[in-house]
Amino acid sequence: MFASATKEEKEERSAAENIRANAARIKNDANNAAHTIKEDLNDLAHDAGRHVREMAGNVEESFICKIRDNPVQSSLIALGAGVMLGILIRR
Repeated sequence: MFASATKEEKEERSAAENIRANAARIKNDANNAAHTIKEDLNDLAHDAGRHVREMAGNVEESFICKIRDNPVQSSLIALGAGVMLGILIRR
């Protein structure tokens, strides 16, 4: 009777140790996956930021070229925008 209880206890301990080992392995795998995802997202954000800066620079260059090519038109547009803003702010 005691021998079978001891055998059952050993099996239970062994099962508990297996569960702990599996849980530790799963936790480690999850941590590794989270770290990899974090690095990938960081790289994507860095690339996106660089792309946005490049696009903003291109837009700025385009505006500057258009203003230099058409200074009178650009001045009139700026004047019209200022007048419209002035009207809206006074209300």
